[in-house]
Amino acid sequence: MAYMGRPGATAPLTTADIPDNSITTAKIVDSNITTAKILDDNVTAAKIPAGAVSSDVLYLENNTSTQTLSGTYSTERLYLNDSYQLTGDVTVTGHLALGSVADSDVVITQDSTERTITGSGLLESGRLMNDVPSLTGMTGELGSGVTGSPNLNLTTGLANASTTFPAGHVLQVVYATKDTGFANSTTSYANTGSAVSITPKKSTSKIVVQFQADVWYSGGGDYFDLQIRATGGMNNSNIMHSVDTGTHGGSYVGTAFHQALTPVVNTTSSITFTMWIKPNASSRTMYYPNNSQDGTGKNKVNILAWEIAQ
Repeated sequence: MAYMGRPGATAPLTTADIPDNSITTAKIVDSNITTAKILDDNVTAAKIPAGAVSSDVLYLENNTSTQTLSGTYSTERLYLNDSYQLTGDVTVTGHLALGSVADSDVVITQDSTERTITGSGLLESGRLMNDVPSLTGMTGELGSGVTGSPNLNLTTGLANASTTFPAGHVLQVVYATKDTGFANSTTSYANTGSAVSITPKKSTSKIVVQFQADVWYSGGGDYFDLQIRATGGMNNSNIMHSVDTGTHGGSYVGTAFHQALTPVVNTTSSITFTMWIKPNASSRTMYYPNNSQDGTGKNKVNILAWEIAQ
């Protein structure tokens, strides 16, 4: 067009200059429209017709076709497929993840040619969701409805100093028994060999120790004494409990049942509790457990230790 004098002023193209529905995908060269060319907030959901964006971007779904693998993978890449096949040699220098959300493991096959996978990168494969979710490293509170199959494993929780249990809660029970004979005719305490060992889960716990045994000694007018001692992590040779069983006439056959409660253990190291016993007079011989002297034969000594939360 010819002008007389100077041409008119020029102006940038605006949306007013573009008729509606005049630009189609065929008119747009690949990669020519970038985020730098779009004003912030100008493209909204109202500008995108229904069906224009594939629903695939709304969720992750396995591609039901076989994903072929070949060549070099130098970037971070994730595939979600039902199956994978090598159609060429693969070199991984980046991070290649082959995943699946199906209830099956990822399997990589090869075509009719022998293929290799090499490289200094990282190749990972597996289901994105485990059969049993892991709570490792998580904090919070498990509700009363949380169950395990077969059971929740609280072993680690018991050993964790931050885990608390209601006062009086039994954390563990250990048991031991002894059925070999023992005799003592001195007035000094002797270790019967009846013992039970326990490793506290919590240093703030107390231990209840229970002993039960039949005792027989010859003669009369005497009694025997019993002690429970603790050795190991709590306090070596600590006498927890001493009992005077009283005076009995004649040969005596009786059941000794005594219970002792420790102070707070202040340790998570193993503690061994033993039963020590003596007759009151050296002229008396005490048999423990009850042996054939009374015609009934030997009986077992039962020992239990209960760890109780405080």
